[in-house]
Amino acid sequence: MALRNDQARYGSVAMTLHWTIAALVLLQFPLALVMEGVERFSREQFLLYGLHKSVGVTVLLLTAARLAWRWISPPPPLPAHMPAWERAAAHAGHFGLYFLLIAQPVVGLLHGFASGFPTVLYFAVTLPSPIAADEALTRTMAAAHFYLGWSFLALIGLHVVAALRHQFVIRDGILSRMLPGAR
Repeated sequence: MALRNDQARYGSVAMTLHWTIAALVLLQFPLALVMEGVERFSREQFLLYGLHKSVGVTVLLLTAARLAWRWISPPPPLPAHMPAWERAAAHAGHFGLYFLLIAQPVVGLLHGFASGFPTVLYFAVTLPSPIAADEALTRTMAAAHFYLGWSFLALIGLHVVAALRHQFVIRDGILSRMLPGAR
């Protein structure tokens, strides 16, 4: 399999970044639910929050790499048979996903910084806070992170449904372009 994208398929770099980011993002949702359910200020909560923040920063960095790769190796064009509304929906959906892949971790980091608790990545690297602790900002960022999260989950659901529709209803190979080993 080629490293770069071509006119028919995504290359191995784009596929690896896509599926790694997807797995990490999907891990974040159950992790968030579990960490909210543990005893406040416990060691377990600190560890879960640290892991959640670490994965979020990893998603942010991988998204930056994915966007850079899209610039270096543009994605394959959409099939010519796709109606204009579907092309527009695909572009809007991808824009929304990239927006949320950046906004959600940034808002999460701001929430963490504003809370005054340290942000320790993978239990080893403490990020310095660029802002002072601020209770009002903490509440605002917590609410934004919550609503962005549910919006993200809804958009991911639409993305999956659209991919499955293309694979099993339209049968135009759109999903296969992003599946390793598929042709």
